[in-house]
Parts: sequence; C-alpha cells; structure tokens
Amino acid sequence: MRRKAKTRYGDTKGNGQIIQLAKETAKKYLRNGTPFIWNATNITRQMRGQLIDMAERYQAMIKIIYLEAGYHKLLAQNKNRDFEIPGNAIERMIEKLEVPKVWEAPIVEYVVE
Repeated sequence: MRRKAKTRYGDTKGNGQIIQLAKETAKKYLRNGTPFIWNATNITRQMRGQLIDMAERYQAMIKIIYLEAGYHKLLAQNKNRDFEIPGNAIERMIEKLEVPKVWEAPIVEYVVE
C-alpha cells in the first residue's frame, strides 16, 4: 500500500490514507471470505487489536505470527531492502514494541532468531 501511495517508511505524511486503504481492502476480502495475510509491522497491542476486532466481526480465522531477528541482522536486512527504512524510524519502532501476548488471538506463533 505504501508503495502504491509512493510514500517511504518514516514519512508519516499520508499514513492515515494508507492505513484506510489497507483496511478497506481487508474488509473486501473479509466480506468475500477470501484468505489474506496482513503483512505489516503492528508493534503495539492497540494497533493489532483494531485489526483483530475488524476480522472478528467477519468470523475470520486470526493468527498472529511474531517474527524477530537479532539487532544486527535486522539492520543488515534493512540495508538490503528495495525501500530502506530510516535508522531513526527503526529505533522508534524498537522502543514502542509490545511483543504479542498469547491471549491476543486464537493462534499466536513466535519465530525468534
């Protein structure tokens, strides 16, 4: 969604529109019963909760997969991205991170390196 809107990570201009577009797309899939993956960095319980609540209204199957790489690997992976995230944005996300709790969704999986 961010690439379609031609905005870069760390640039908060247009975030609301991007999130709204993503939610509308998800609702379309949910209405049609089309399986999909919400692939996004939802670092706080509040952010995840909004999406989980939306999916629950459609009786969708919900699974959280928490992926964590070591700090140095994270930075190396970021350098190799087509659309690199600014270092200060990564640091802010790390500070705000709330690891998902097992009770947040029917299935919560942890993949930690």
